[in-house]
Amino acid sequence: MCEGGTNCSGLEGRDEWWKKNTKTINKMKMVFAGHVCITSWNEEYEESAEKVWKLVREHSTPKPWHMTPGRSVKAQQIIVAYERRFKARNMRKLLRELARSLL
Repeated sequence: MCEGGTNCSGLEGRDEWWKKNTKTINKMKMVFAGHVCITSWNEEYEESAEKVWKLVREHSTPKPWHMTPGRSVKAQQIIVAYERRFKARNMRKLLRELARSLL
């Protein structure tokens, strides 16, 4: 999903953001089951919300996933290695918060 500072809002067809950044996403070895570019602008919010829920329905499983013991430590190690490799310093705070939430 793209929102906020990603310049997704206002693009002619918000999926343009994904098309423009696919090469970078692939270079960073990021893999996704699906994607949707959204905006929170009033007139486009409902359309974006529908796209998000459709994506959730398409890629959800009936059985909930639970993190096994020790997996949160491994997830944190993967995130730190990813940061080092791609120098994604601007994402550091977000990724650390994500890692903490997995603990």
